[in-house]
Amino acid sequence: MVINVTVEDDAADQGGGNKDGGGQSHEEEEKEPEPERMPGAPAGIGAGGGEGKINVSWAAPSDQGNPPLTGYSVQYREGTSGSWLNAEHSGTGTSTTITGLSAGQYQVQVAAINDAGTGPYKTHAGVWVK
Repeated sequence: MVINVTVEDDAADQGGGNKDGGGQSHEEEEKEPEPERMPGAPAGIGAGGGEGKINVSWAAPSDQGNPPLTGYSVQYREGTSGSWLNAEHSGTGTSTTITGLSAGQYQVQVAAINDAGTGPYKTHAGVWVK
């Protein structure tokens, strides 16, 4: 999409002159909008287990993509080869608590989301839940 903007001097509408040579319109440079792109991976992720829960926190990605971030996808799994499950998280906050877990070792991963899509996941392994 190309956006053209034309600015006309009031003097041009009245037949008068202007500084640039007598009532001419000035065309601004055509500007391409920045293309959409997915965000990068979160900059860091930390996780600590407790009684039936995991507290997870992360830093926003250095490349937040275009348009701005709309949220995060937080997933977890027991062990190292099970299916990833979605944790509840909404908004652009950078922490959450996953509850209702059985005792064992878990992995957690987080990805940033914008309207262009979901960026790559950053994984934290070896979280023990009591």
